[in-house]
Parts: sequence; structure tokens; C-alpha cells
Amino acid sequence: KRIVAGKDSEWIKVFVDGKYGSIQDGKPVYGASYRDDFHCSKTPLKAIPMVPLEIGLDFGNTPAAIITQPTPLGQRIFLKELVCEDVSIQDFAVLLKQYLDREYPGHEIKCFGDPSGTFKDQQQKTAFDLMKAKGIIVRAAPSNNIKMRTECVISDLNRVVNGQPALLIDGKGC
Repeated sequence: KRIVAGKDSEWIKVFVDGKYGSIQDGKPVYGASYRDDFHCSKTPLKAIPMVPLEIGLDFGNTPAAIITQPTPLGQRIFLKELVCEDVSIQDFAVLLKQYLDREYPGHEIKCFGDPSGTFKDQQQKTAFDLMKAKGIIVRAAPSNNIKMRTECVISDLNRVVNGQPALLIDGKGC
């Protein structure tokens, strides 16, 4: 009884009962707003034809892209995430372009990047320039303010659209 004082049921399941479970370390960015059982789809999500895709990009040695789509009903679905390690921006752009052409032919694509992608390298090129050279046009996200960015996500996590989460993630693709 002493060991379980102040612990949640998942911690007790793992460390006291010796069962499989998941333990969270550190403070979650979105707190209790994100619920895996509600916001994560167990069935694959499909892109809606004729509705633009919006892609969020991060740069550096671990470039990443999240492919999302706003639905006509007001949801935002997260279809796929692509992450590479130790890959140049140019190589990542080629992989991303090939993936988009293969998986989402005919979709209008809108890309938004971390504003740090506008910083120039030693050759006076930005990550946005390097992506554009490979056929991907990227606009800077409106802000890099972490509070504003997290509050926008939390707002969607706390909204419901027609009984469904306003933010829905493909559990296999992301």
C-alpha cells in the first residue's frame, strides 16, 4: 500500500502488478488534452480527393514532415509522418516529393516550414531554397512562438466535430 501512494493506475500495473503497460516520463506537451483512445484512429485514414493536403516541415539532421488534411466538416486528419535521420534537406525533399507523387497524385499541396528554415547556410541557401530546387514550395509557418503553437493544437484536441475528434491521427501512419 505504501508503494502505490500517489501513483496512477498505469504505474501500479507496471511496477507493482508486473504487467505490460506504458509509463510516461517527463511532462506531456499537451497534457490531458490528448487521449490516444479518442484522437488516434485504429483504422487507416484516407485522404479526401480534391481537398488540399497541408504539410508541416521541420529541418536539420532529422528532417520531418507531417501530412495533414482539413476536412470539409472541420476536422484535421493526420495521415502520415515521414522522419529521416542524418539525411540532407535535398535528399529529404526528393523522398518527400516521390512519396507525395506516388501516394497523393492530383492533390494540391501546401507546405509550411519551421521559420528557422529561412536561415542561410554557408552557401547562402535556406532550407526553403533547397526544397524549392527539388520541387517543393515551402512557406514559413506564421509563428515560432511555442505557446501559440501548443495552444492551437490543444484547442483542436479539446474540440469535437459531429461526435468525432477535431484532430484525428492515423495510428499506423503517424
